[in-house]
Amino acid sequence: MTSLADQAYEILLERCIKADYMPGEKLSENRLSDDLNMSRTPIRTALIRLIRKKYIQSIDKKGIIVKGFSEKTFLDTCFFLADLQQIVLNDLIQKNNVELLEILDGIIAEQIKAHEQNDYYRYLICTYDYMEKTFESYNNEVLLQAFKNVRQNTTRMSMIIYNLTKQEPHYSTISMFQALNEGLRQQNPKSIHHYLLHNKKRINEIQQLFNVHGEHLNTDS
Repeated sequence: MTSLADQAYEILLERCIKADYMPGEKLSENRLSDDLNMSRTPIRTALIRLIRKKYIQSIDKKGIIVKGFSEKTFLDTCFFLADLQQIVLNDLIQKNNVELLEILDGIIAEQIKAHEQNDYYRYLICTYDYMEKTFESYNNEVLLQAFKNVRQNTTRMSMIIYNLTKQEPHYSTISMFQALNEGLRQQNPKSIHHYLLHNKKRINEIQQLFNVHGEHLNTDS
């Protein structure tokens, strides 16, 4: 049976990943206790786990504050994922894996539904599902685990950025994945180049956000 502390942790973890709590926001044990209808003890245990995960921090005289992330952390993660994708896609394009491409088509269809419903979190889940399926096809457990290790943090960073920039265009990976899938079917190496180039352009665009929203993204004391 799942303990109350575990239940509280899973709820608060999901809220952090979905950026329901934004960087700099103060969390209150009492309010969370009332919100989740639990005593403060399991809430405190859950918060300690989130501190270890570096999603929140305890600051003297300020309390529990939601952490942001640095520009370097964001860029390091993006370029790390881009390097992994280049390895996997260059291998995948030689295989013409029809079954996998059909699965990827289905994920893109779910992305489109998420876009139509303006559900950015669901769209991100599909985005990283697409990437994970391609990594699985490479049949390298170390590489796959490397992706899984950063997936959660990347989702959280993306949601925080989205919340700060809702007026900007989003959902760009739908068209990127559609073009990539077509290129993989045709075994056209140029499609990988175009995908990675488009991805790099998107990273550069998001990098510019740190000039505008840096104080809201990076809240480390």
